[in-house]
Formats: sequence, structure tokens, C-alpha cells
Amino acid sequence: MYLNSRLSLNHVALQQKKINKALKPAIVRSKMTGKKRFHPPAASKRISFNDRKSLQHMDHFTAPRSKKQKVIDTEAQPFIYQESMKISLTTLISLDVNEGDNEVPRLQVLNSITAENALKVCFGQDGTLILSSDESYDTALFIGPRELYRQLKAGNHILKKTGATFVWFSNHYRWIVWKLAAMERSFPRLLLANYLTKDQVLKQMTHRYQRDLNDAQRSIVKKILQRDASSLSCMVLCVAAVLPFSVDINNAVDQQLPACWNMALVLTDGWYSVYAVPDAPLASVLWKLHAKSSLVGSKLATWNALLQNSTEGIDPLDCAIVCESKWRNPLLANEDLTQWPYLQLRYNSTRRVRFDTRLGVEKLHYVTPVNSRHRKRQPQLSFTLLKSVPLKSLEVGGGMVRSVRIRVTRISPVLHLQAKEWTLGPRILCEEQLPLYFQLRSEYAQAVMRKKHQHEDRDEWSGDDQIDVPLPIPFIKVDVECTHNPSKDQGIGCGILTIWRPNEDLLSGGLREGVEYYASSLTVNWKLDGGRGQDASLRLSSTKHSGFEDIHEDSSANSQIKQQRVCVDVQQATTNYRANFEDGINGRRNERRPTIDVCVCVVLVATRENQEVSSATKKQADVSLLDPEIKPQETRYVEHVFVTDQSCHLMSIRVSGMEVSMSKKKSNSPLKRSASSSFVFRRGSKNIWKVGAVLCLSGLEVSHYDEQLRVLDCVLVESTQIVSYPSKRSPFWDHFQLLQREAGCTTRNSSQISSKCTGFAKDFTQLKKYVERDILRMDFVPSQECNEHVEVVEQERLTQDLQAHEEGEHATIDGDGKASEIPNHLCWDAKVVKIMPLVGPNRFMFPGDVVAFACVNIGTDDTTFRTLYLTRELMLAMQTLLQEAEPSDHQVYGATAANNIAFVQSITEILNKLKADFSVRFEVHQSTNERLINSWKPWERLNASYWMAVSVAAIPTVK
Repeated sequence: MYLNSRLSLNHVALQQKKINKALKPAIVRSKMTGKKRFHPPAASKRISFNDRKSLQHMDHFTAPRSKKQKVIDTEAQPFIYQESMKISLTTLISLDVNEGDNEVPRLQVLNSITAENALKVCFGQDGTLILSSDESYDTALFIGPRELYRQLKAGNHILKKTGATFVWFSNHYRWIVWKLAAMERSFPRLLLANYLTKDQVLKQMTHRYQRDLNDAQRSIVKKILQRDASSLSCMVLCVAAVLPFSVDINNAVDQQLPACWNMALVLTDGWYSVYAVPDAPLASVLWKLHAKSSLVGSKLATWNALLQNSTEGIDPLDCAIVCESKWRNPLLANEDLTQWPYLQLRYNSTRRVRFDTRLGVEKLHYVTPVNSRHRKRQPQLSFTLLKSVPLKSLEVGGGMVRSVRIRVTRISPVLHLQAKEWTLGPRILCEEQLPLYFQLRSEYAQAVMRKKHQHEDRDEWSGDDQIDVPLPIPFIKVDVECTHNPSKDQGIGCGILTIWRPNEDLLSGGLREGVEYYASSLTVNWKLDGGRGQDASLRLSSTKHSGFEDIHEDSSANSQIKQQRVCVDVQQATTNYRANFEDGINGRRNERRPTIDVCVCVVLVATRENQEVSSATKKQADVSLLDPEIKPQETRYVEHVFVTDQSCHLMSIRVSGMEVSMSKKKSNSPLKRSASSSFVFRRGSKNIWKVGAVLCLSGLEVSHYDEQLRVLDCVLVESTQIVSYPSKRSPFWDHFQLLQREAGCTTRNSSQISSKCTGFAKDFTQLKKYVERDILRMDFVPSQECNEHVEVVEQERLTQDLQAHEEGEHATIDGDGKASEIPNHLCWDAKVVKIMPLVGPNRFMFPGDVVAFACVNIGTDDTTFRTLYLTRELMLAMQTLLQEAEPSDHQVYGATAANNIAFVQSITEILNKLKADFSVRFEVHQSTNERLINSWKPWERLNASYWMAVSVAAIPTVK
């Protein structure tokens, strides 16, 4: 930062050295030449300097000119500027404590300078400023941008042939003046009337000319617009203007639009500018901040932005943001869209940063992670911007998050998820069930091949048993909690992170419980937030670019988490559940059931109960692509295992299983059996659930506590680990040893029972009689909620997590939550009563191609109205039917957000002209938003299922 004043002798000498260095040709100062001076090649002896014709094809270095002439012809002259002091921004902030006596007229001019009208700023001969309204000013008293441009050209400080046109000059003049005016406003004590000066503008202009045009050091915005850099990079941009989306009042149907709807921003890196359109969550937050205090001048760090309306590169000076005299919302553009490129910003990867953060692309640095086992790893690239985004601040549909700071509290064993269309047996498989699954898969493949080769004269097919069915996808579920600035007043974020296809490094110790990590490139698929001051629960999913970076800090904080991973008794688990989850301390914010680690002894195993096929299971079976003739028959069953421990409190564990049998096949050969194969998928071996067995269960989920039966009901899920003999380092060891000694007394004869074992043996016997007499003879309801529904919901959420992992960012951009299922189509002969455009915040709950919804009446007996959602293609088909019934000259609109409202209005006008009732035949199907169906908000659950129109046609006449 330089101030105008007189120079000292030392400064004059230093400045003269800089000028002499700048006068050297650019090729001499290049790092490629080193310290030796560059000598151009001498002319050939055959060519005479008097022969002008032969010199036309020669380079200009071969001409016999002086050194001064070479510099003037090949390079612009530097602008000589007197410098008196160089001060850092940090020092300036500390020095500028009081404003003091300020010049009120100049401050009024400074306060009126914006990025949009900065081109109208003119400088007076005495250092005054004016803001010309119509660019008409007295050139004898004031100097504007055109006069400054001519001055630089006349002084040979910039050359037009290298690209320094007036358009280029005007673009940089705008951002230089706006920056200098903002600095004077912020620090008036030292900079008022000394910083926004004509000489300072000219100096910075020549500096930009040297870097931008001579040295080709382009800014990040210029590289992105020219398609030489990715818009996904992390960069810091400044907000220059906020552009609302103006709706025509005469053509609008629904005026209840939020103020932030389709808002746009003008962002700059200090050199060039670009339009930006934030998504719905980000627009809502930015609009609130802008209404509270102006957002102009704030700096945003954004990552993973998408460049729209740009298939090929375009020069930033050719964009409409530079060519047009007034900035407009890019979504309102109707002309050539290639001149209206804009960045689509995502909420989860955009945050405000400090005002002293440097603009432009982020500079990465190398870090060397230390592996405490054997050797050091290779240096890796690391970053600092958006390094730790709070989990509570993330939103569903806000795109990928760059990095979050989390602590791992629990890691599940490796699980495997089958494709919904090719499910054989349980959809979620654990490691011990994989051999049984591949046996079932092999038999199903043989059955498919036998059916395929029925025309051959063979009794059985004995060929290859491979089928084209996708293999189950491995994954692990990690319980995490946010460690970014933990504050009890604001609440913290916790959740479940699903890591798909984990590599060997993660499984072999790269991810440990109780350790903090920076997890990068994650998507948010579900969120339940209790509000301000409450915790938030989320479901996160990894992507193909996800990574984990260890945080090497004081391990005292991690020790507390490791101490929480202890084995609790049944009495303590019951007390904790009733205190935390029934009395409302944690409330409804907890998405999943609480998990516990217990060491228990089996009291009694109830008789297996077959489970009826529910509607959710039937719905999932409808999308199966397996051959229905040879599809295995599935029978679901439930077993209730009653257990206890030293506390002699009772616990019920719900163990779900499935028996899968292949259909019988008659065989003519006596050597081949004709009985069908049966596969039983069950957690644990057959002998593990026997009376008196001591088991260690990690990750057991608590369902509820039955006050009437005094039983803590739990569920054995796929991620629960069953250990029959723990290691000595395990937290189960002490409880296991004690319980095994006491449980061993219950299996001995009554004559061998010692006095020490008498107490637990009597309690064990009484608990067993209580279960047989008071529980099993009653209509035992093991859970207050549908456990099967919870399992189906968990599978659907894993499907969404997998989709986000496979598609990366596009899974969260679309964010419509549609279930990938084959819908059942219905036909409605309906009368269209009213059509409304789909606008407002509810628009983002539906697929992107849905533009309107219609109120229809089905039949004459049905007096109620039904809501049907329509896509743009279907609206065009309906317009054709309406024009056949009532010809009109209505305009066909383009596919823009603004024209959707006018398009719906035109169809409504045609409907009003039809005096008779107009009925059409709709082909519809019911869609479900899986993210809303399990929401705690009643209105979201109410709108989770809706009717979508697939096609529309005229009702055929009956002859």
C-alpha cells in the first residue's frame, strides 16, 4: 500500500534501480535465461541491411537499432510512481483506531461509489472526486476513464496491440476504483484523500497490464471462463452486487414467492467478474444476511461450483456482464446464453470468510502425515479453506461438503448391500452370511441355465453357474460426531457416515475409534435438526473422492471418548434409556436408536414366529428382476431371546432371520436328488443362542422399555457384533469373566451349587419362570413401533447413500429423493379444474422437470379434488389438446423459469374459454419422496407421496 509524498534520497536510488530493471526486455528478465544477457541471433552475411525486401521476413531483433529503440518498440514503458511508505493491512488495521476529522463531501462521494457505477468516477485537478451521472463532465476540470486511457497510450505505458483495449481498461478501472474507494471508507484516518487518486489508479493499471497481458498471469475467473481451469476449485470471490429475480406482476399467477427466489450475485476476484446463482438453501441464508446488513463487499469461499451456459471457452470481456451497461439476473436472459455464463454455488461448499482473506484460487500446500506404525508416508496436498465445516450447518440438497472435522465413536463390521432388483435372501448381509449367499446364488444360476437350455435333450444343466447379477457392495457404517468448535449452547452435529467400498488401509487401522479426522468430499442424504440450541442428526455418505486426514493433537480429548466405549449392565442401560430418551433430554432429534455394549447370559429362547409379508416388503419385491418362475421362496421369522446379567434385570433381544428355499425340480436320474435346497440366514450359529450361554454384544440397538412387563426391548441389527469369547484387552473381559463364573453355576446340579452362586442361580431361575409364565403366555408386543418398517427404511436410506456415492455430486444436486422403482400406472378420466405453477420453496421437494400441478376431479361420483403434478412435456401435450378444442394464437414459450409461469397462464386462459367441461385421460403413478416420508415434520410426511402424470390423451369415444 503506497502513499503520495516526497521521496528521500535512498528511496530515489532504490526506485531508480527498479526502473532500470523494468526497462530491460521481458525476455532478458525471464528465469529461463539465467544471469546471462540474451543476444539475438546475428543476421546472415548474405543479407544486406540495405536490402529492404530481404528484411521483410526477418525478425525485428535483426535490424540495426539501438538498445533504447528496441525497448520502445517491443515493450511498454513503466509508469513512474513516487512511493513513500509500504504498510501491511494488519498494521493499518491496528493504526486506524479513530476516524478523526473527516472530509464530509468526499465521504459522501465514497459512500455512493459502487461496483456498478465505478466507471463514472472522475478525478479533479485538485484531487477531488465526482460521480458523473450521465458521463458528461468538463474535461478541462476533471479526468475520466477515457482521458486516463489516452494518457497511458500516449505515454506508451500500455499497448493496444497486446490487448489493452478500452474495454479491457474499463473493466479494470471499475474494480480498481471500487477497491480503492472501499479502502478509503474503511480507513479514513490514514487513507482519506490519499489512496483513491489518479496516480494510484494509473500505477495499479500498469501493474495489471504487465501481469495480465505481458506475463499472461491470468486470474481464476478468467481461466474458468476460458475453460482453462476447473470451476470445482476452491476460490475466494467478493460479492459486488446482489440481483433479485424480478417477476412480471401482470403475468404472474402466484405472487407468494420468497424474496430470495432465483436470486443472483455478481462475484469478482478483483480482476474480472462473473454471475453466480446460489441454490435454494444458500440463497435463503444470503438473502437474510443481505437484509440485515448489506452483503456487498463480503468475501465468499466456494468449492465445487458448476459453470453453466458455457460449453466452450469465452473471453471474460465478451460476456454480457462486461458488455451490458447494467447488470441483470442471468436467469432472465433470453438472447444468446453463451454470453451469460454463471456459477452455480452450493450451500454445503460455500461459506463467508474474513475480509482480509486473499482473493483468487486457494494455494495448496504439502503435508507429510506420520504413520506411527512403520514409516513416514509420502507428502500429500492439503488445504485450509473450508477445512472444518460444522455438521449442524449442512443441509440436504446442498451439494457435497469439502471437509468436516469429526470424531469416530463407533465402527461397524463390513456389511454388504445387494441391489434392490437382484436381491437373493436378506438385502443387507454380514460377513458370516456371505458363504451361504454365494451357495444360494450358485443354485439360482443353475436354475436359470436349466430353464435357458430346456430345448436341449438334457436332464440337468451342468455347465457354468455364473449369472449376470451384480455382486453385493461392501460398506461400513461409522458413528461420528462433530468436533468443530463444540458449544453446548448451539448444539453439535452427530450422525452416521456410510463408507462404500472401503479400502484395505481403512479396514486395517486407517480408521480408528476415538480419533479425530478431517473427512472430505461427503454428501448429506438426511438431516433431523431440533433447532437452535439442539443437536442435529445427519446421514452422510462417502463419494469416490472421499478421504480421511488424521488430526494429530493432544490425545486427552480422545481418551474421554474411549472411556465411553465400555460395557454396561442391563440395569444401567435401562436407566440411561429412560433418562435420556423417554424424559425428553435428547428428544426427537435422535434419528436412530441408541446403541449399547452389553455382556449377557441367555435365559430363554422363545419359539420362532413367522412374520407376515407387509406392504413395504411387497413393494420392494415388485421391483425385483428375478425370474418369478424360479425365484426363491422367502420366509421371514423372528426369535425373541431373553437375557440378563449380574444386575438380574431382564432384556429381550429381537433376532430376525430368513429362510430361503429354491423351488423343487423333478429329476429322472436316480443319482440326483429332487428335494429343494433350503438356506437359513441367521445371526450367529445354531448353538450360540442356548440357555446359559454368555455372549458379548457390541452395537445392540435399544428399541424401548416396556413398563408393564419390565423388559428392555432391543434389536439385533446387521451391524451388531456377536462375540462368544472376547480378548483380554476388550472392555467385555471383566464382565465376561464374572458373568461366566456365575452363569456356570446355573448349569450344574443342585448338589454342586456353592454358597457364592446361590444368589444368582435363584434369580436366574425366577427370571426364567417369569418369562415362561407371565410373558410368553401373554400377547407379547416386543416393540412399540414397526421394526420391519424401520428395516425397510434403513435399506432405502442405504440405497440413497449408494446412489450419492455412485453419482457423486449429481445425486445431491438433483435431490428429488425418488425411489428407483417401477411404478404401477393408472388411468384417470379427470376434469381439469385449475392449473397452478409450482413455485416457492415447495418446488425443490419435487423433480426438476415438474413445473405445475393441477386440481382434477375424477368421475361424477367423486366430489373431492385430487392434486396431480405435471411436467413440461405433459403441459405441452395438454396445450395441443386444448388448442384442438379451442383454437387460439397463444405463444409457445421457451424452457426458462420465468416463462413457466406465463406458460401456465396461457393454458389457464384456454381452459376459461371452454364453456363445456373439459376432461382428458391421464396416465398417472404414485411417487414417494423417501427423505420426507420419515421426517418429524407433519407437513413433510403429508407431502411425501404424490401423484405424477405420465401422459395425457383425449378420452376415446365409445361407438
